[in-house]
Amino acid sequence: MSVETPKPVEVKTPATDADLLRKIEMLQAQVDTREKQLKQAIDIAQRANDERKARDEADKMKLIDSIMMDSKFSKEDLSGRSLSELQTMRITLDRSIEKTFASVAADLAEQNNHKKPFLSAGAWDAQKQSWVGGI
Repeated sequence: MSVETPKPVEVKTPATDADLLRKIEMLQAQVDTREKQLKQAIDIAQRANDERKARDEADKMKLIDSIMMDSKFSKEDLSGRSLSELQTMRITLDRSIEKTFASVAADLAEQNNHKKPFLSAGAWDAQKQSWVGGI
């Protein structure tokens, strides 16, 4: 049988006032550093939130203008809605717009307007002494 001898307990000498003050100052410096880091992190998070809110507000205004063009909603009707509701409305409007005879005719007329040549005096024909090919 072996009997274990107890280990001697280390007795710490009481800290002096100077040691305690040094320790307090060190801990205070650590706390100050952590507070600065926390403040910086909060500032970064607030800036990111502000940017996100501004981007969402711009998207919301663009959607409101787009929905107003294709529907009978007023700006007051749409401004109280959330961004997700407005996106759903825009998708619904996009899917509900059907190509009817009148809308196809309007599209063709617009395309033809872009194809028409601009008015010109034509080209000067020196032999005839007149403009040729003008509209």
